[in-house]
This record gives sequence, structure tokens and C-alpha cells, in this order.
Amino acid sequence: MERFSVLPLIPANSLGLPCSGQIRLLLSQVFILNASQGPEIGLKLFSHVANFRVLACGGDGTVAWVIDAIEKQNFDSPPPVAILPLGTGNDLSRVLRWGKGFSGGDSHGGLNALLQDINQAAITMLDRWKVNITEEKQDGRSSKVHSKFMMNYLGIGCDAKVAYEFHMLREENPKKFYNRFVNKLRYAKEGAKDIMDRACADLPWQAWLEVDVKDIPIPMDSEGLIILNISSYMGGVDLWQNEYEHNDEFNFQSMHDQMFEVVCVCGAWHLGKLQVGLSKARRLAQGKDIRIHHSSPFPVQIDGEPFIHQPGCLEITHHGLSC
Repeated sequence: MERFSVLPLIPANSLGLPCSGQIRLLLSQVFILNASQGPEIGLKLFSHVANFRVLACGGDGTVAWVIDAIEKQNFDSPPPVAILPLGTGNDLSRVLRWGKGFSGGDSHGGLNALLQDINQAAITMLDRWKVNITEEKQDGRSSKVHSKFMMNYLGIGCDAKVAYEFHMLREENPKKFYNRFVNKLRYAKEGAKDIMDRACADLPWQAWLEVDVKDIPIPMDSEGLIILNISSYMGGVDLWQNEYEHNDEFNFQSMHDQMFEVVCVCGAWHLGKLQVGLSKARRLAQGKDIRIHHSSPFPVQIDGEPFIHQPGCLEITHHGLSC
């Protein structure tokens, strides 16, 4: 069996984990990612290596960073990306079967097994989506602000509000967010606050949803819309639920069919019930092109990265496939 060279890329904030030292022992070259050095240096050094594979060590944000850098290198045959899941939710790692989270307790044996898996793994394709983000000027005209790429999901409303509040707390005091378990507890605390707040209850009156040039009604009890590319959300929640029977005509969800799925949620309490399997999301649409217009500011999250979007439009179109 052919053995592949492996390029490991590790964010600087993961260097204190036990597995980082083991990676350095098992692999001759390890590239550290930080604000001043991205994946590009390692990718350029390995560009002459035939059939190498990349090991992204981190959460979904790290994986997205690495895939974006690979695309910019314009490889004739882009290297496949394996994942050592060190993030909080690790949704992409879950659906690609790299695991829900790597435990450092058995890091040496676990890493050896992972390296064997990387060598034997079949390549899976993954849709990437381009999100054009525009804001309305005071005179009513729209101006293009910037674009982002989405692989997992996009949320507008209550789920993004919880993500935004969690993000702001972590930015203010990063030392309090030192492992996955603590992070999940703090995330749940922010969700509990929003149960009483209901700041996004006016979403159905302030937002308009358009999928493949068709207007899609937003249910009046909705407080959030979530656009899905994969079957894991918020640390393993399956919102589309392929395995259940549904009274609609939607197709099965796939992460490489150039289609996305749209569901709505009815507040932070509903999100909490979804996490423990006591409720279902409401399926609204499937399509290839989507526009969400809104007339007041709303929190938005793209693959877990939250921000406040001023009145304007989010447009999502298919960008390509990654492996």
C-alpha cells in the first residue's frame, strides 16, 4: 500500500495540549499557525511532494482556514485534508468520521492509529458555498461589503445571538475558556439567558427568505433560520434528520450534492431541546441559491464565526468542491 507524506498544521493556541508534543515526535515537520503565519508556508514547502495529505489539528475554523489556503495555492491536484478534532463542536470532523473530539489521555496510541487512518482513508468531497454579505446604505442603495465561505452552516437569529455572546465573552477573557467541557457549559449558559431575552422574536416580520427565486414563508414562531450543508450542528445535532420519515417532498441531505437545506428554530429553548433529542427543527426548503433580506440588524454566524449584520442581504451560492 502506498504511504502518503503528511503535512501537520497546528494553531498556536493548541500547543499546550498533550497531543501537540506527540505529533512532533511522530512527524518530522510540524507547522504552527498564528496571526502572522498561516498554512501557506507549509503548503508551499510540500508543493513538490507527490500525493501528500494535510492534517488540520483544531476545530472547524482551523479546517476552513486550511482549505481556503489550499484553494489559493492553485494545486493541479489539491491535497486531501484529514482532521485531528481539537475544537468545541467539531461538526465537520464528525460528518467526515474523524471523530467528535480527540482525547489526550491516549495521545500516542491514538495518533498512531490516526496516521494509519490518514494513509488508508478514502477521499470524500465537500461542497463549499460563497456568502456575499451586503448592507443597505441610508439612501436605500446596497453596497457589497465582503464575501465569506461556508462549509458547515449559516445561522441568522437566535442561534447566532448565542454564538455572538459566547464569542464576545471569550474575547474579553480567553483564560476562562480552557477546554471543551467548560466551553460547552458557558455556551449553554448564554443560551439560557436568551430563553428569557427573545431578542430575535421579530425575525419573521423583519426578514424575507428566497430560495431558487421562490419566496419561502418564515413561520411566525421562528426566531432563527439555519442553512445547512452537513448533518451535524452545534456539536452533533442532526437538524435535517435523513433517517426519519417526514411529511414533505424534500430529498435526503448530502454534503456534496450542490444543494443546501433550510430549517427554522423557535428560540433558545427549542435549540436546547434539539441538543438533547426532545424536538425537531422545521424543514423549510432545499436549493442551490438563497437570499435572506432583513430590514433590521441581526446576529449571523457562518460556520460558528458570529457577527452583527446590519440591514441588508445575505446571498449564498455554490462555490465548488473540496476534499
